[in-house]
Amino acid sequence: MAYDFDSLISCRKIVTKKPKREFFTTDTDKVNLRNEFECVSEDGQHRFLVIMRRNTLTANNFSVMIIFKPDKTNVEIPLLRYNWAQEHNDRITGEKYADFHIHKNEALKANPKTMPATRTKAYFNYETAYEALIRDCNIIFPVDGVLDNQIDLATYTSGMK
Repeated sequence: MAYDFDSLISCRKIVTKKPKREFFTTDTDKVNLRNEFECVSEDGQHRFLVIMRRNTLTANNFSVMIIFKPDKTNVEIPLLRYNWAQEHNDRITGEKYADFHIHKNEALKANPKTMPATRTKAYFNYETAYEALIRDCNIIFPVDGVLDNQIDLATYTSGMK
């Protein structure tokens, strides 16, 4: 089945599995705190995973990403990744910079080794990157059974400051 990057990004997504209250480390990664949540397109046709990571050693080292999970497969296709302002060497353009940037997988490749990056001023820290991804990807959180697009940063960034 063919998918369209812009349609996957813009479709309204409803959170089906909320993030944990606290961020956690994994057995294979003790340096990065992690949290995640799942959502599904409003029409029920597409599943997504949002992953939030923050490094415990470097204060403003983070990434927030959304992954597309095609039905009836184990494939995970990263769509967008909002990264911190680390020194970045863009393998595609060869450009070097140290700005906040967004990686886009418009080719919809599973497990791409590289994803083109674009510098951005849409965010300036983890919290604003998280807000930008939620807004840009049209993600809606159900609140007491009612859909709400307001972002409760106190809940979804706890343990991150």
